[in-house]
Amino acid sequence: MNYMSKSVKLAISYSLIVIGIAGMCGSGYIYLKPLKDEDTAKTKKNLISECKSSSKRYGHTVVQIGDNIDFISNGVSDWSERLSSMSLIALQCKGFKIEEFCMGTECKDSRNKDFSGIYMQLKYNQ
Repeated sequence: MNYMSKSVKLAISYSLIVIGIAGMCGSGYIYLKPLKDEDTAKTKKNLISECKSSSKRYGHTVVQIGDNIDFISNGVSDWSERLSSMSLIALQCKGFKIEEFCMGTECKDSRNKDFSGIYMQLKYNQ
């Protein structure tokens, strides 16, 4: 039994094709549309704040300089635990990459200050 005529089937087919093309165009527009600057700035601010607050529980000195965050752990005793905590910080800070890292008795931080311990600088990666 054929309940629909050929012209009705064609009309439905063409309608679905037009809807499909419109949906693909709309999704392409949304995908290619850049984020607003205020959204990007707000996201960056939130990520920096999250990174700083989540890392304070490890007991390292945290210093923010622009888009960079410095983590300093003075002293070389118990280095394996300190290195593990620095690794966890690097993993937990989403949107950042390790810019600088130093471990030992002759490290310099971003202010070119000598110290003994572990230094890691994370840079916001847009």
